[in-house]
Amino acid sequence: MRAEAAILTMGVGLIRTGEQAALVLENGKADLVALGRELLIEPNWPIRVAIAADPHSDWDLMPQQYAWWLRRRRLQQGS
Repeated sequence: MRAEAAILTMGVGLIRTGEQAALVLENGKADLVALGRELLIEPNWPIRVAIAADPHSDWDLMPQQYAWWLRRRRLQQGS
């Protein structure tokens, strides 16, 4: 359908990891990945995936008012 209609498409459903999202985009299955339930379970999912891809970015990707408590939580958990 994507090729025939020549329109941008969105991949949705059961995308739980950054690797899954990347594969959908890299393999040309969709132009955009939408997350629903996973964000309800883990609202910081996009930032966690970004940090996994670039560990040096830390929580600097987040607005300061959110980043400070996420850094603190990570230090308290020892990870």
